[in-house]
Amino acid sequence: MCMSAISPRLKTDNTASYVKSNKGVIGFTAGVAGTSNTRNYGAIFPNMCSSRVYVPTGSYRYISNNVYGNYSYAYLVLSVNQDNRLHRLSGKWSPDNISGRY
Repeated sequence: MCMSAISPRLKTDNTASYVKSNKGVIGFTAGVAGTSNTRNYGAIFPNMCSSRVYVPTGSYRYISNNVYGNYSYAYLVLSVNQDNRLHRLSGKWSPDNISGRY
């Protein structure tokens, strides 16, 4: 399984993070990790603050996490476990969400 990380963003509240996969791309597994330094993050041994959630193509998920209060920034850790090919993932994510969902 290959893992990759998306650059950290400021975590401003304790709501769940939001992740959306665009249609036409492969589904992936995502989790939220935390860091206090935007230059100190990585996907190999991240500070995971959530469980891993599968995000099917064309759908979205809220990922509950405990970044807020423990770290200043959240980042998304992604993995694709379906084959050994290189994939380009496309979508959106937010460390916080406006729905108020936890």
